[in-house]
Amino acid sequence: MSFLFFYKIIFTLEIIVGETIFTFRLKKKNMFVLRAILTIGACVLLSIFFPMPESVAFTWWYVCFMFLTLACSTFLYLHVCYEITFAFSLFSLLTPYTFQQFGYMIYTLITTLLSGVLTTGNMYGNDPLSFDNFDPSTLIVLLIYFESIILAFFGEYFLFRKQLKTIETVKLRINNVFLLVALLLLIDIILNSLITNEASFDLKTIVIYIYNIVCCLLIVYVEKALITNIDIKRENDVLIDAVNRAKKQYETQKETIDLINIKCHDLKHQIKEYGGKHSIDETNIKEINNLISIYDSSIKTNNEVLNIILTEKSLQCSSFKIRLTCMIDATDLAFISNGDMYSLFGNILDNAIEAVREVKEESKRVIALNIHTINDFVVIKIDNYYEGTLQFNEGLPMTSKSDKTSHGFGLKSVRLIVNKYDGEINLETENQIFKLTILLPTK
Repeated sequence: MSFLFFYKIIFTLEIIVGETIFTFRLKKKNMFVLRAILTIGACVLLSIFFPMPESVAFTWWYVCFMFLTLACSTFLYLHVCYEITFAFSLFSLLTPYTFQQFGYMIYTLITTLLSGVLTTGNMYGNDPLSFDNFDPSTLIVLLIYFESIILAFFGEYFLFRKQLKTIETVKLRINNVFLLVALLLLIDIILNSLITNEASFDLKTIVIYIYNIVCCLLIVYVEKALITNIDIKRENDVLIDAVNRAKKQYETQKETIDLINIKCHDLKHQIKEYGGKHSIDETNIKEINNLISIYDSSIKTNNEVLNIILTEKSLQCSSFKIRLTCMIDATDLAFISNGDMYSLFGNILDNAIEAVREVKEESKRVIALNIHTINDFVVIKIDNYYEGTLQFNEGLPMTSKSDKTSHGFGLKSVRLIVNKYDGEINLETENQIFKLTILLPTK
């Protein structure tokens, strides 16, 4: 049997391995193991019994047709075993195929350059495969091949491991980018098949190999950019949705806080009048007034939206036994829209409250908010203690929650709003104190 007969089986298994590396974190269908065994078995059987007529088996066009057919057969494995869309199944086939081609081209380039000292490494050849032919040179060629493929798939895992965690991050559509990538890959496959069947190895051959490698790298770049852009769009959609929800929440909260303040104010007078008529103990009246004061402790600034936010957050702090101290001059904050104001300060204070809640030492359960104007900049500073260690990603602390896709957007939302107003944000940690500073130009 020829090298090509065995190589088409190896090729099919390589594509399946590459696809599994690409999709193993995604949601699997029921009875995944059984589905995987049956579909992988079907793909391998097709590769074994794929016809190889002597008249055309080793021509470039038939080799292209055979390998494209075997690669496409693995689509069955993806679509039957994983809860993914048709578009992403196609993408999950195309990407590993690109890396497999990249590994193969690296292998052919190396063996071509070393053709003077090593056995010719033509996997598409019609030479019979026999263990009698396994000299040290042949073994070295095979080692180069498998190392090239392994390194290519390692590169695939390294490039895509962070993004392919949940199906929500990879909602793809067939578009012009897909067509471009498919076209480039098709050109690479055809050129690869053509040049591999050439008898001579000259400078032209080496240049085509290098071109094919560059072609594969370009395809990988497009694929990576496509996933990254979709991931960024998803995150921006979440942030924009959070800001929009904050606008609606502000209106609701404003009505609630105003109603509570009115009721508390009236209730204080009613208790005082009732206590005087019925000779209720002064201590009891004072205690009731103190309880009511918790809900009547509105923090007054010269910005109505900020008053609503601080009142809401001060109530939260009281319930968690956290002291919220404020030194605020909000005169120059009028240029920020109500929704952005609510989202900005709501997220800042929510993050601080969440951190301080974990602090055990009572004297450190403090949040300090300072807002003032210096020249043409509004300076917003908030300091709070925190427990444990903070890990940063892209300049922002990472969420400690296990569900990274649903949490950790608070400070990203803050940064989105700060950028909207051409401001700057700075984060520092010192002696277990988290320090956030925002500069917003007033003009």
